[in-house]
Amino acid sequence: DQDGTSYVSWFSGQNLNFNVYLQQLDTSGNKLMGTDGLLISDHHTDTWVTDYSLIRDEQGNAILVTQDRRTGYSDVFAYKISSDGDFFWGNDGIQLSNDPYFNPFPKVLMTETGDCIFSWMGAPDDTTQSSKIYLQKLSPDGEKLWGDDGLVLTDTLHYFMDRIMLSDDGNLMVVWESHMLPQNIILGHPEYFHIKSQKFDLEGNALWTNPVQVDTGNLMDYLATFVEPQLAPDGNGGVFICWHSGMGEFKL
Repeated sequence: DQDGTSYVSWFSGQNLNFNVYLQQLDTSGNKLMGTDGLLISDHHTDTWVTDYSLIRDEQGNAILVTQDRRTGYSDVFAYKISSDGDFFWGNDGIQLSNDPYFNPFPKVLMTETGDCIFSWMGAPDDTTQSSKIYLQKLSPDGEKLWGDDGLVLTDTLHYFMDRIMLSDDGNLMVVWESHMLPQNIILGHPEYFHIKSQKFDLEGNALWTNPVQVDTGNLMDYLATFVEPQLAPDGNGGVFICWHSGMGEFKL
C-alpha cells in the first residue's frame, strides 16, 4: 500500500493438509501478524493444490480466494481480512461455488467501486461433460451481485485455465483455453487447444455476440501443455494476450 506494507500468503503443509496463512510486512520486513502469520483456513484440502489469488483493497484489507474440500467437494471460498486480522466476511469466508466439480485456480480483481470480481473453473470428474468458467461479483459487504451461482461460461467444449482483467474502458476481459470433448475427437486426427475471449460490462452482460477465438492456427497440441494465458491492457479498451504454444516458442 502507500505506506509500503505488504501482504504475503502461502500454503503450509501440515498433517497431510495444505493450510492457508497470511502475513503482513512493514517496510523494514517486520512481521505484523505474529511470527507464524495468521491462519486463514485449515479446512481439508486435496493432497495437491493449485495457485490462488490475493489482492489488497483501498482500505488496506486483504482479499484472498482459495479452494478446499470442506464440503466434500472442491469449492471456492473468499476472505476479507483487515490489517488487524479481522475476518470481515466471516471466519470461514464466503462460499462462491457449490457443485461436485473440481474448482481450481480461483482469481480475484477489484473494480473502482470496491466490488470484487472472482473467476474459477469447474471440471467434472466425468470428462465427457464440459468444463466451465464461473464468474461472481461481491460487494464490499460480501453480497453476491451476480446471483447465487454467478455467471457461467459454457459450451460443447472444455473451458478452463481462465484469466481476468479490467480493460481501460472499465469493462471485464475474460480469456480462457478450450478444446473438444474426448468423445468428439477422431482417433488419428490431431486436436489442438485454442484461446478464447469475451468482454463483459460490470453488470455481467456479455458485450460480444460470441466469444472470440484469439489464435488463428493449430499451435497448441492437445495434451502437450496446459497454458495459462497472460494479459495486459492495450490502452484502448482491449487486451494483449500472450500464451505458450507448446512448440518451444512464445506467441503474441
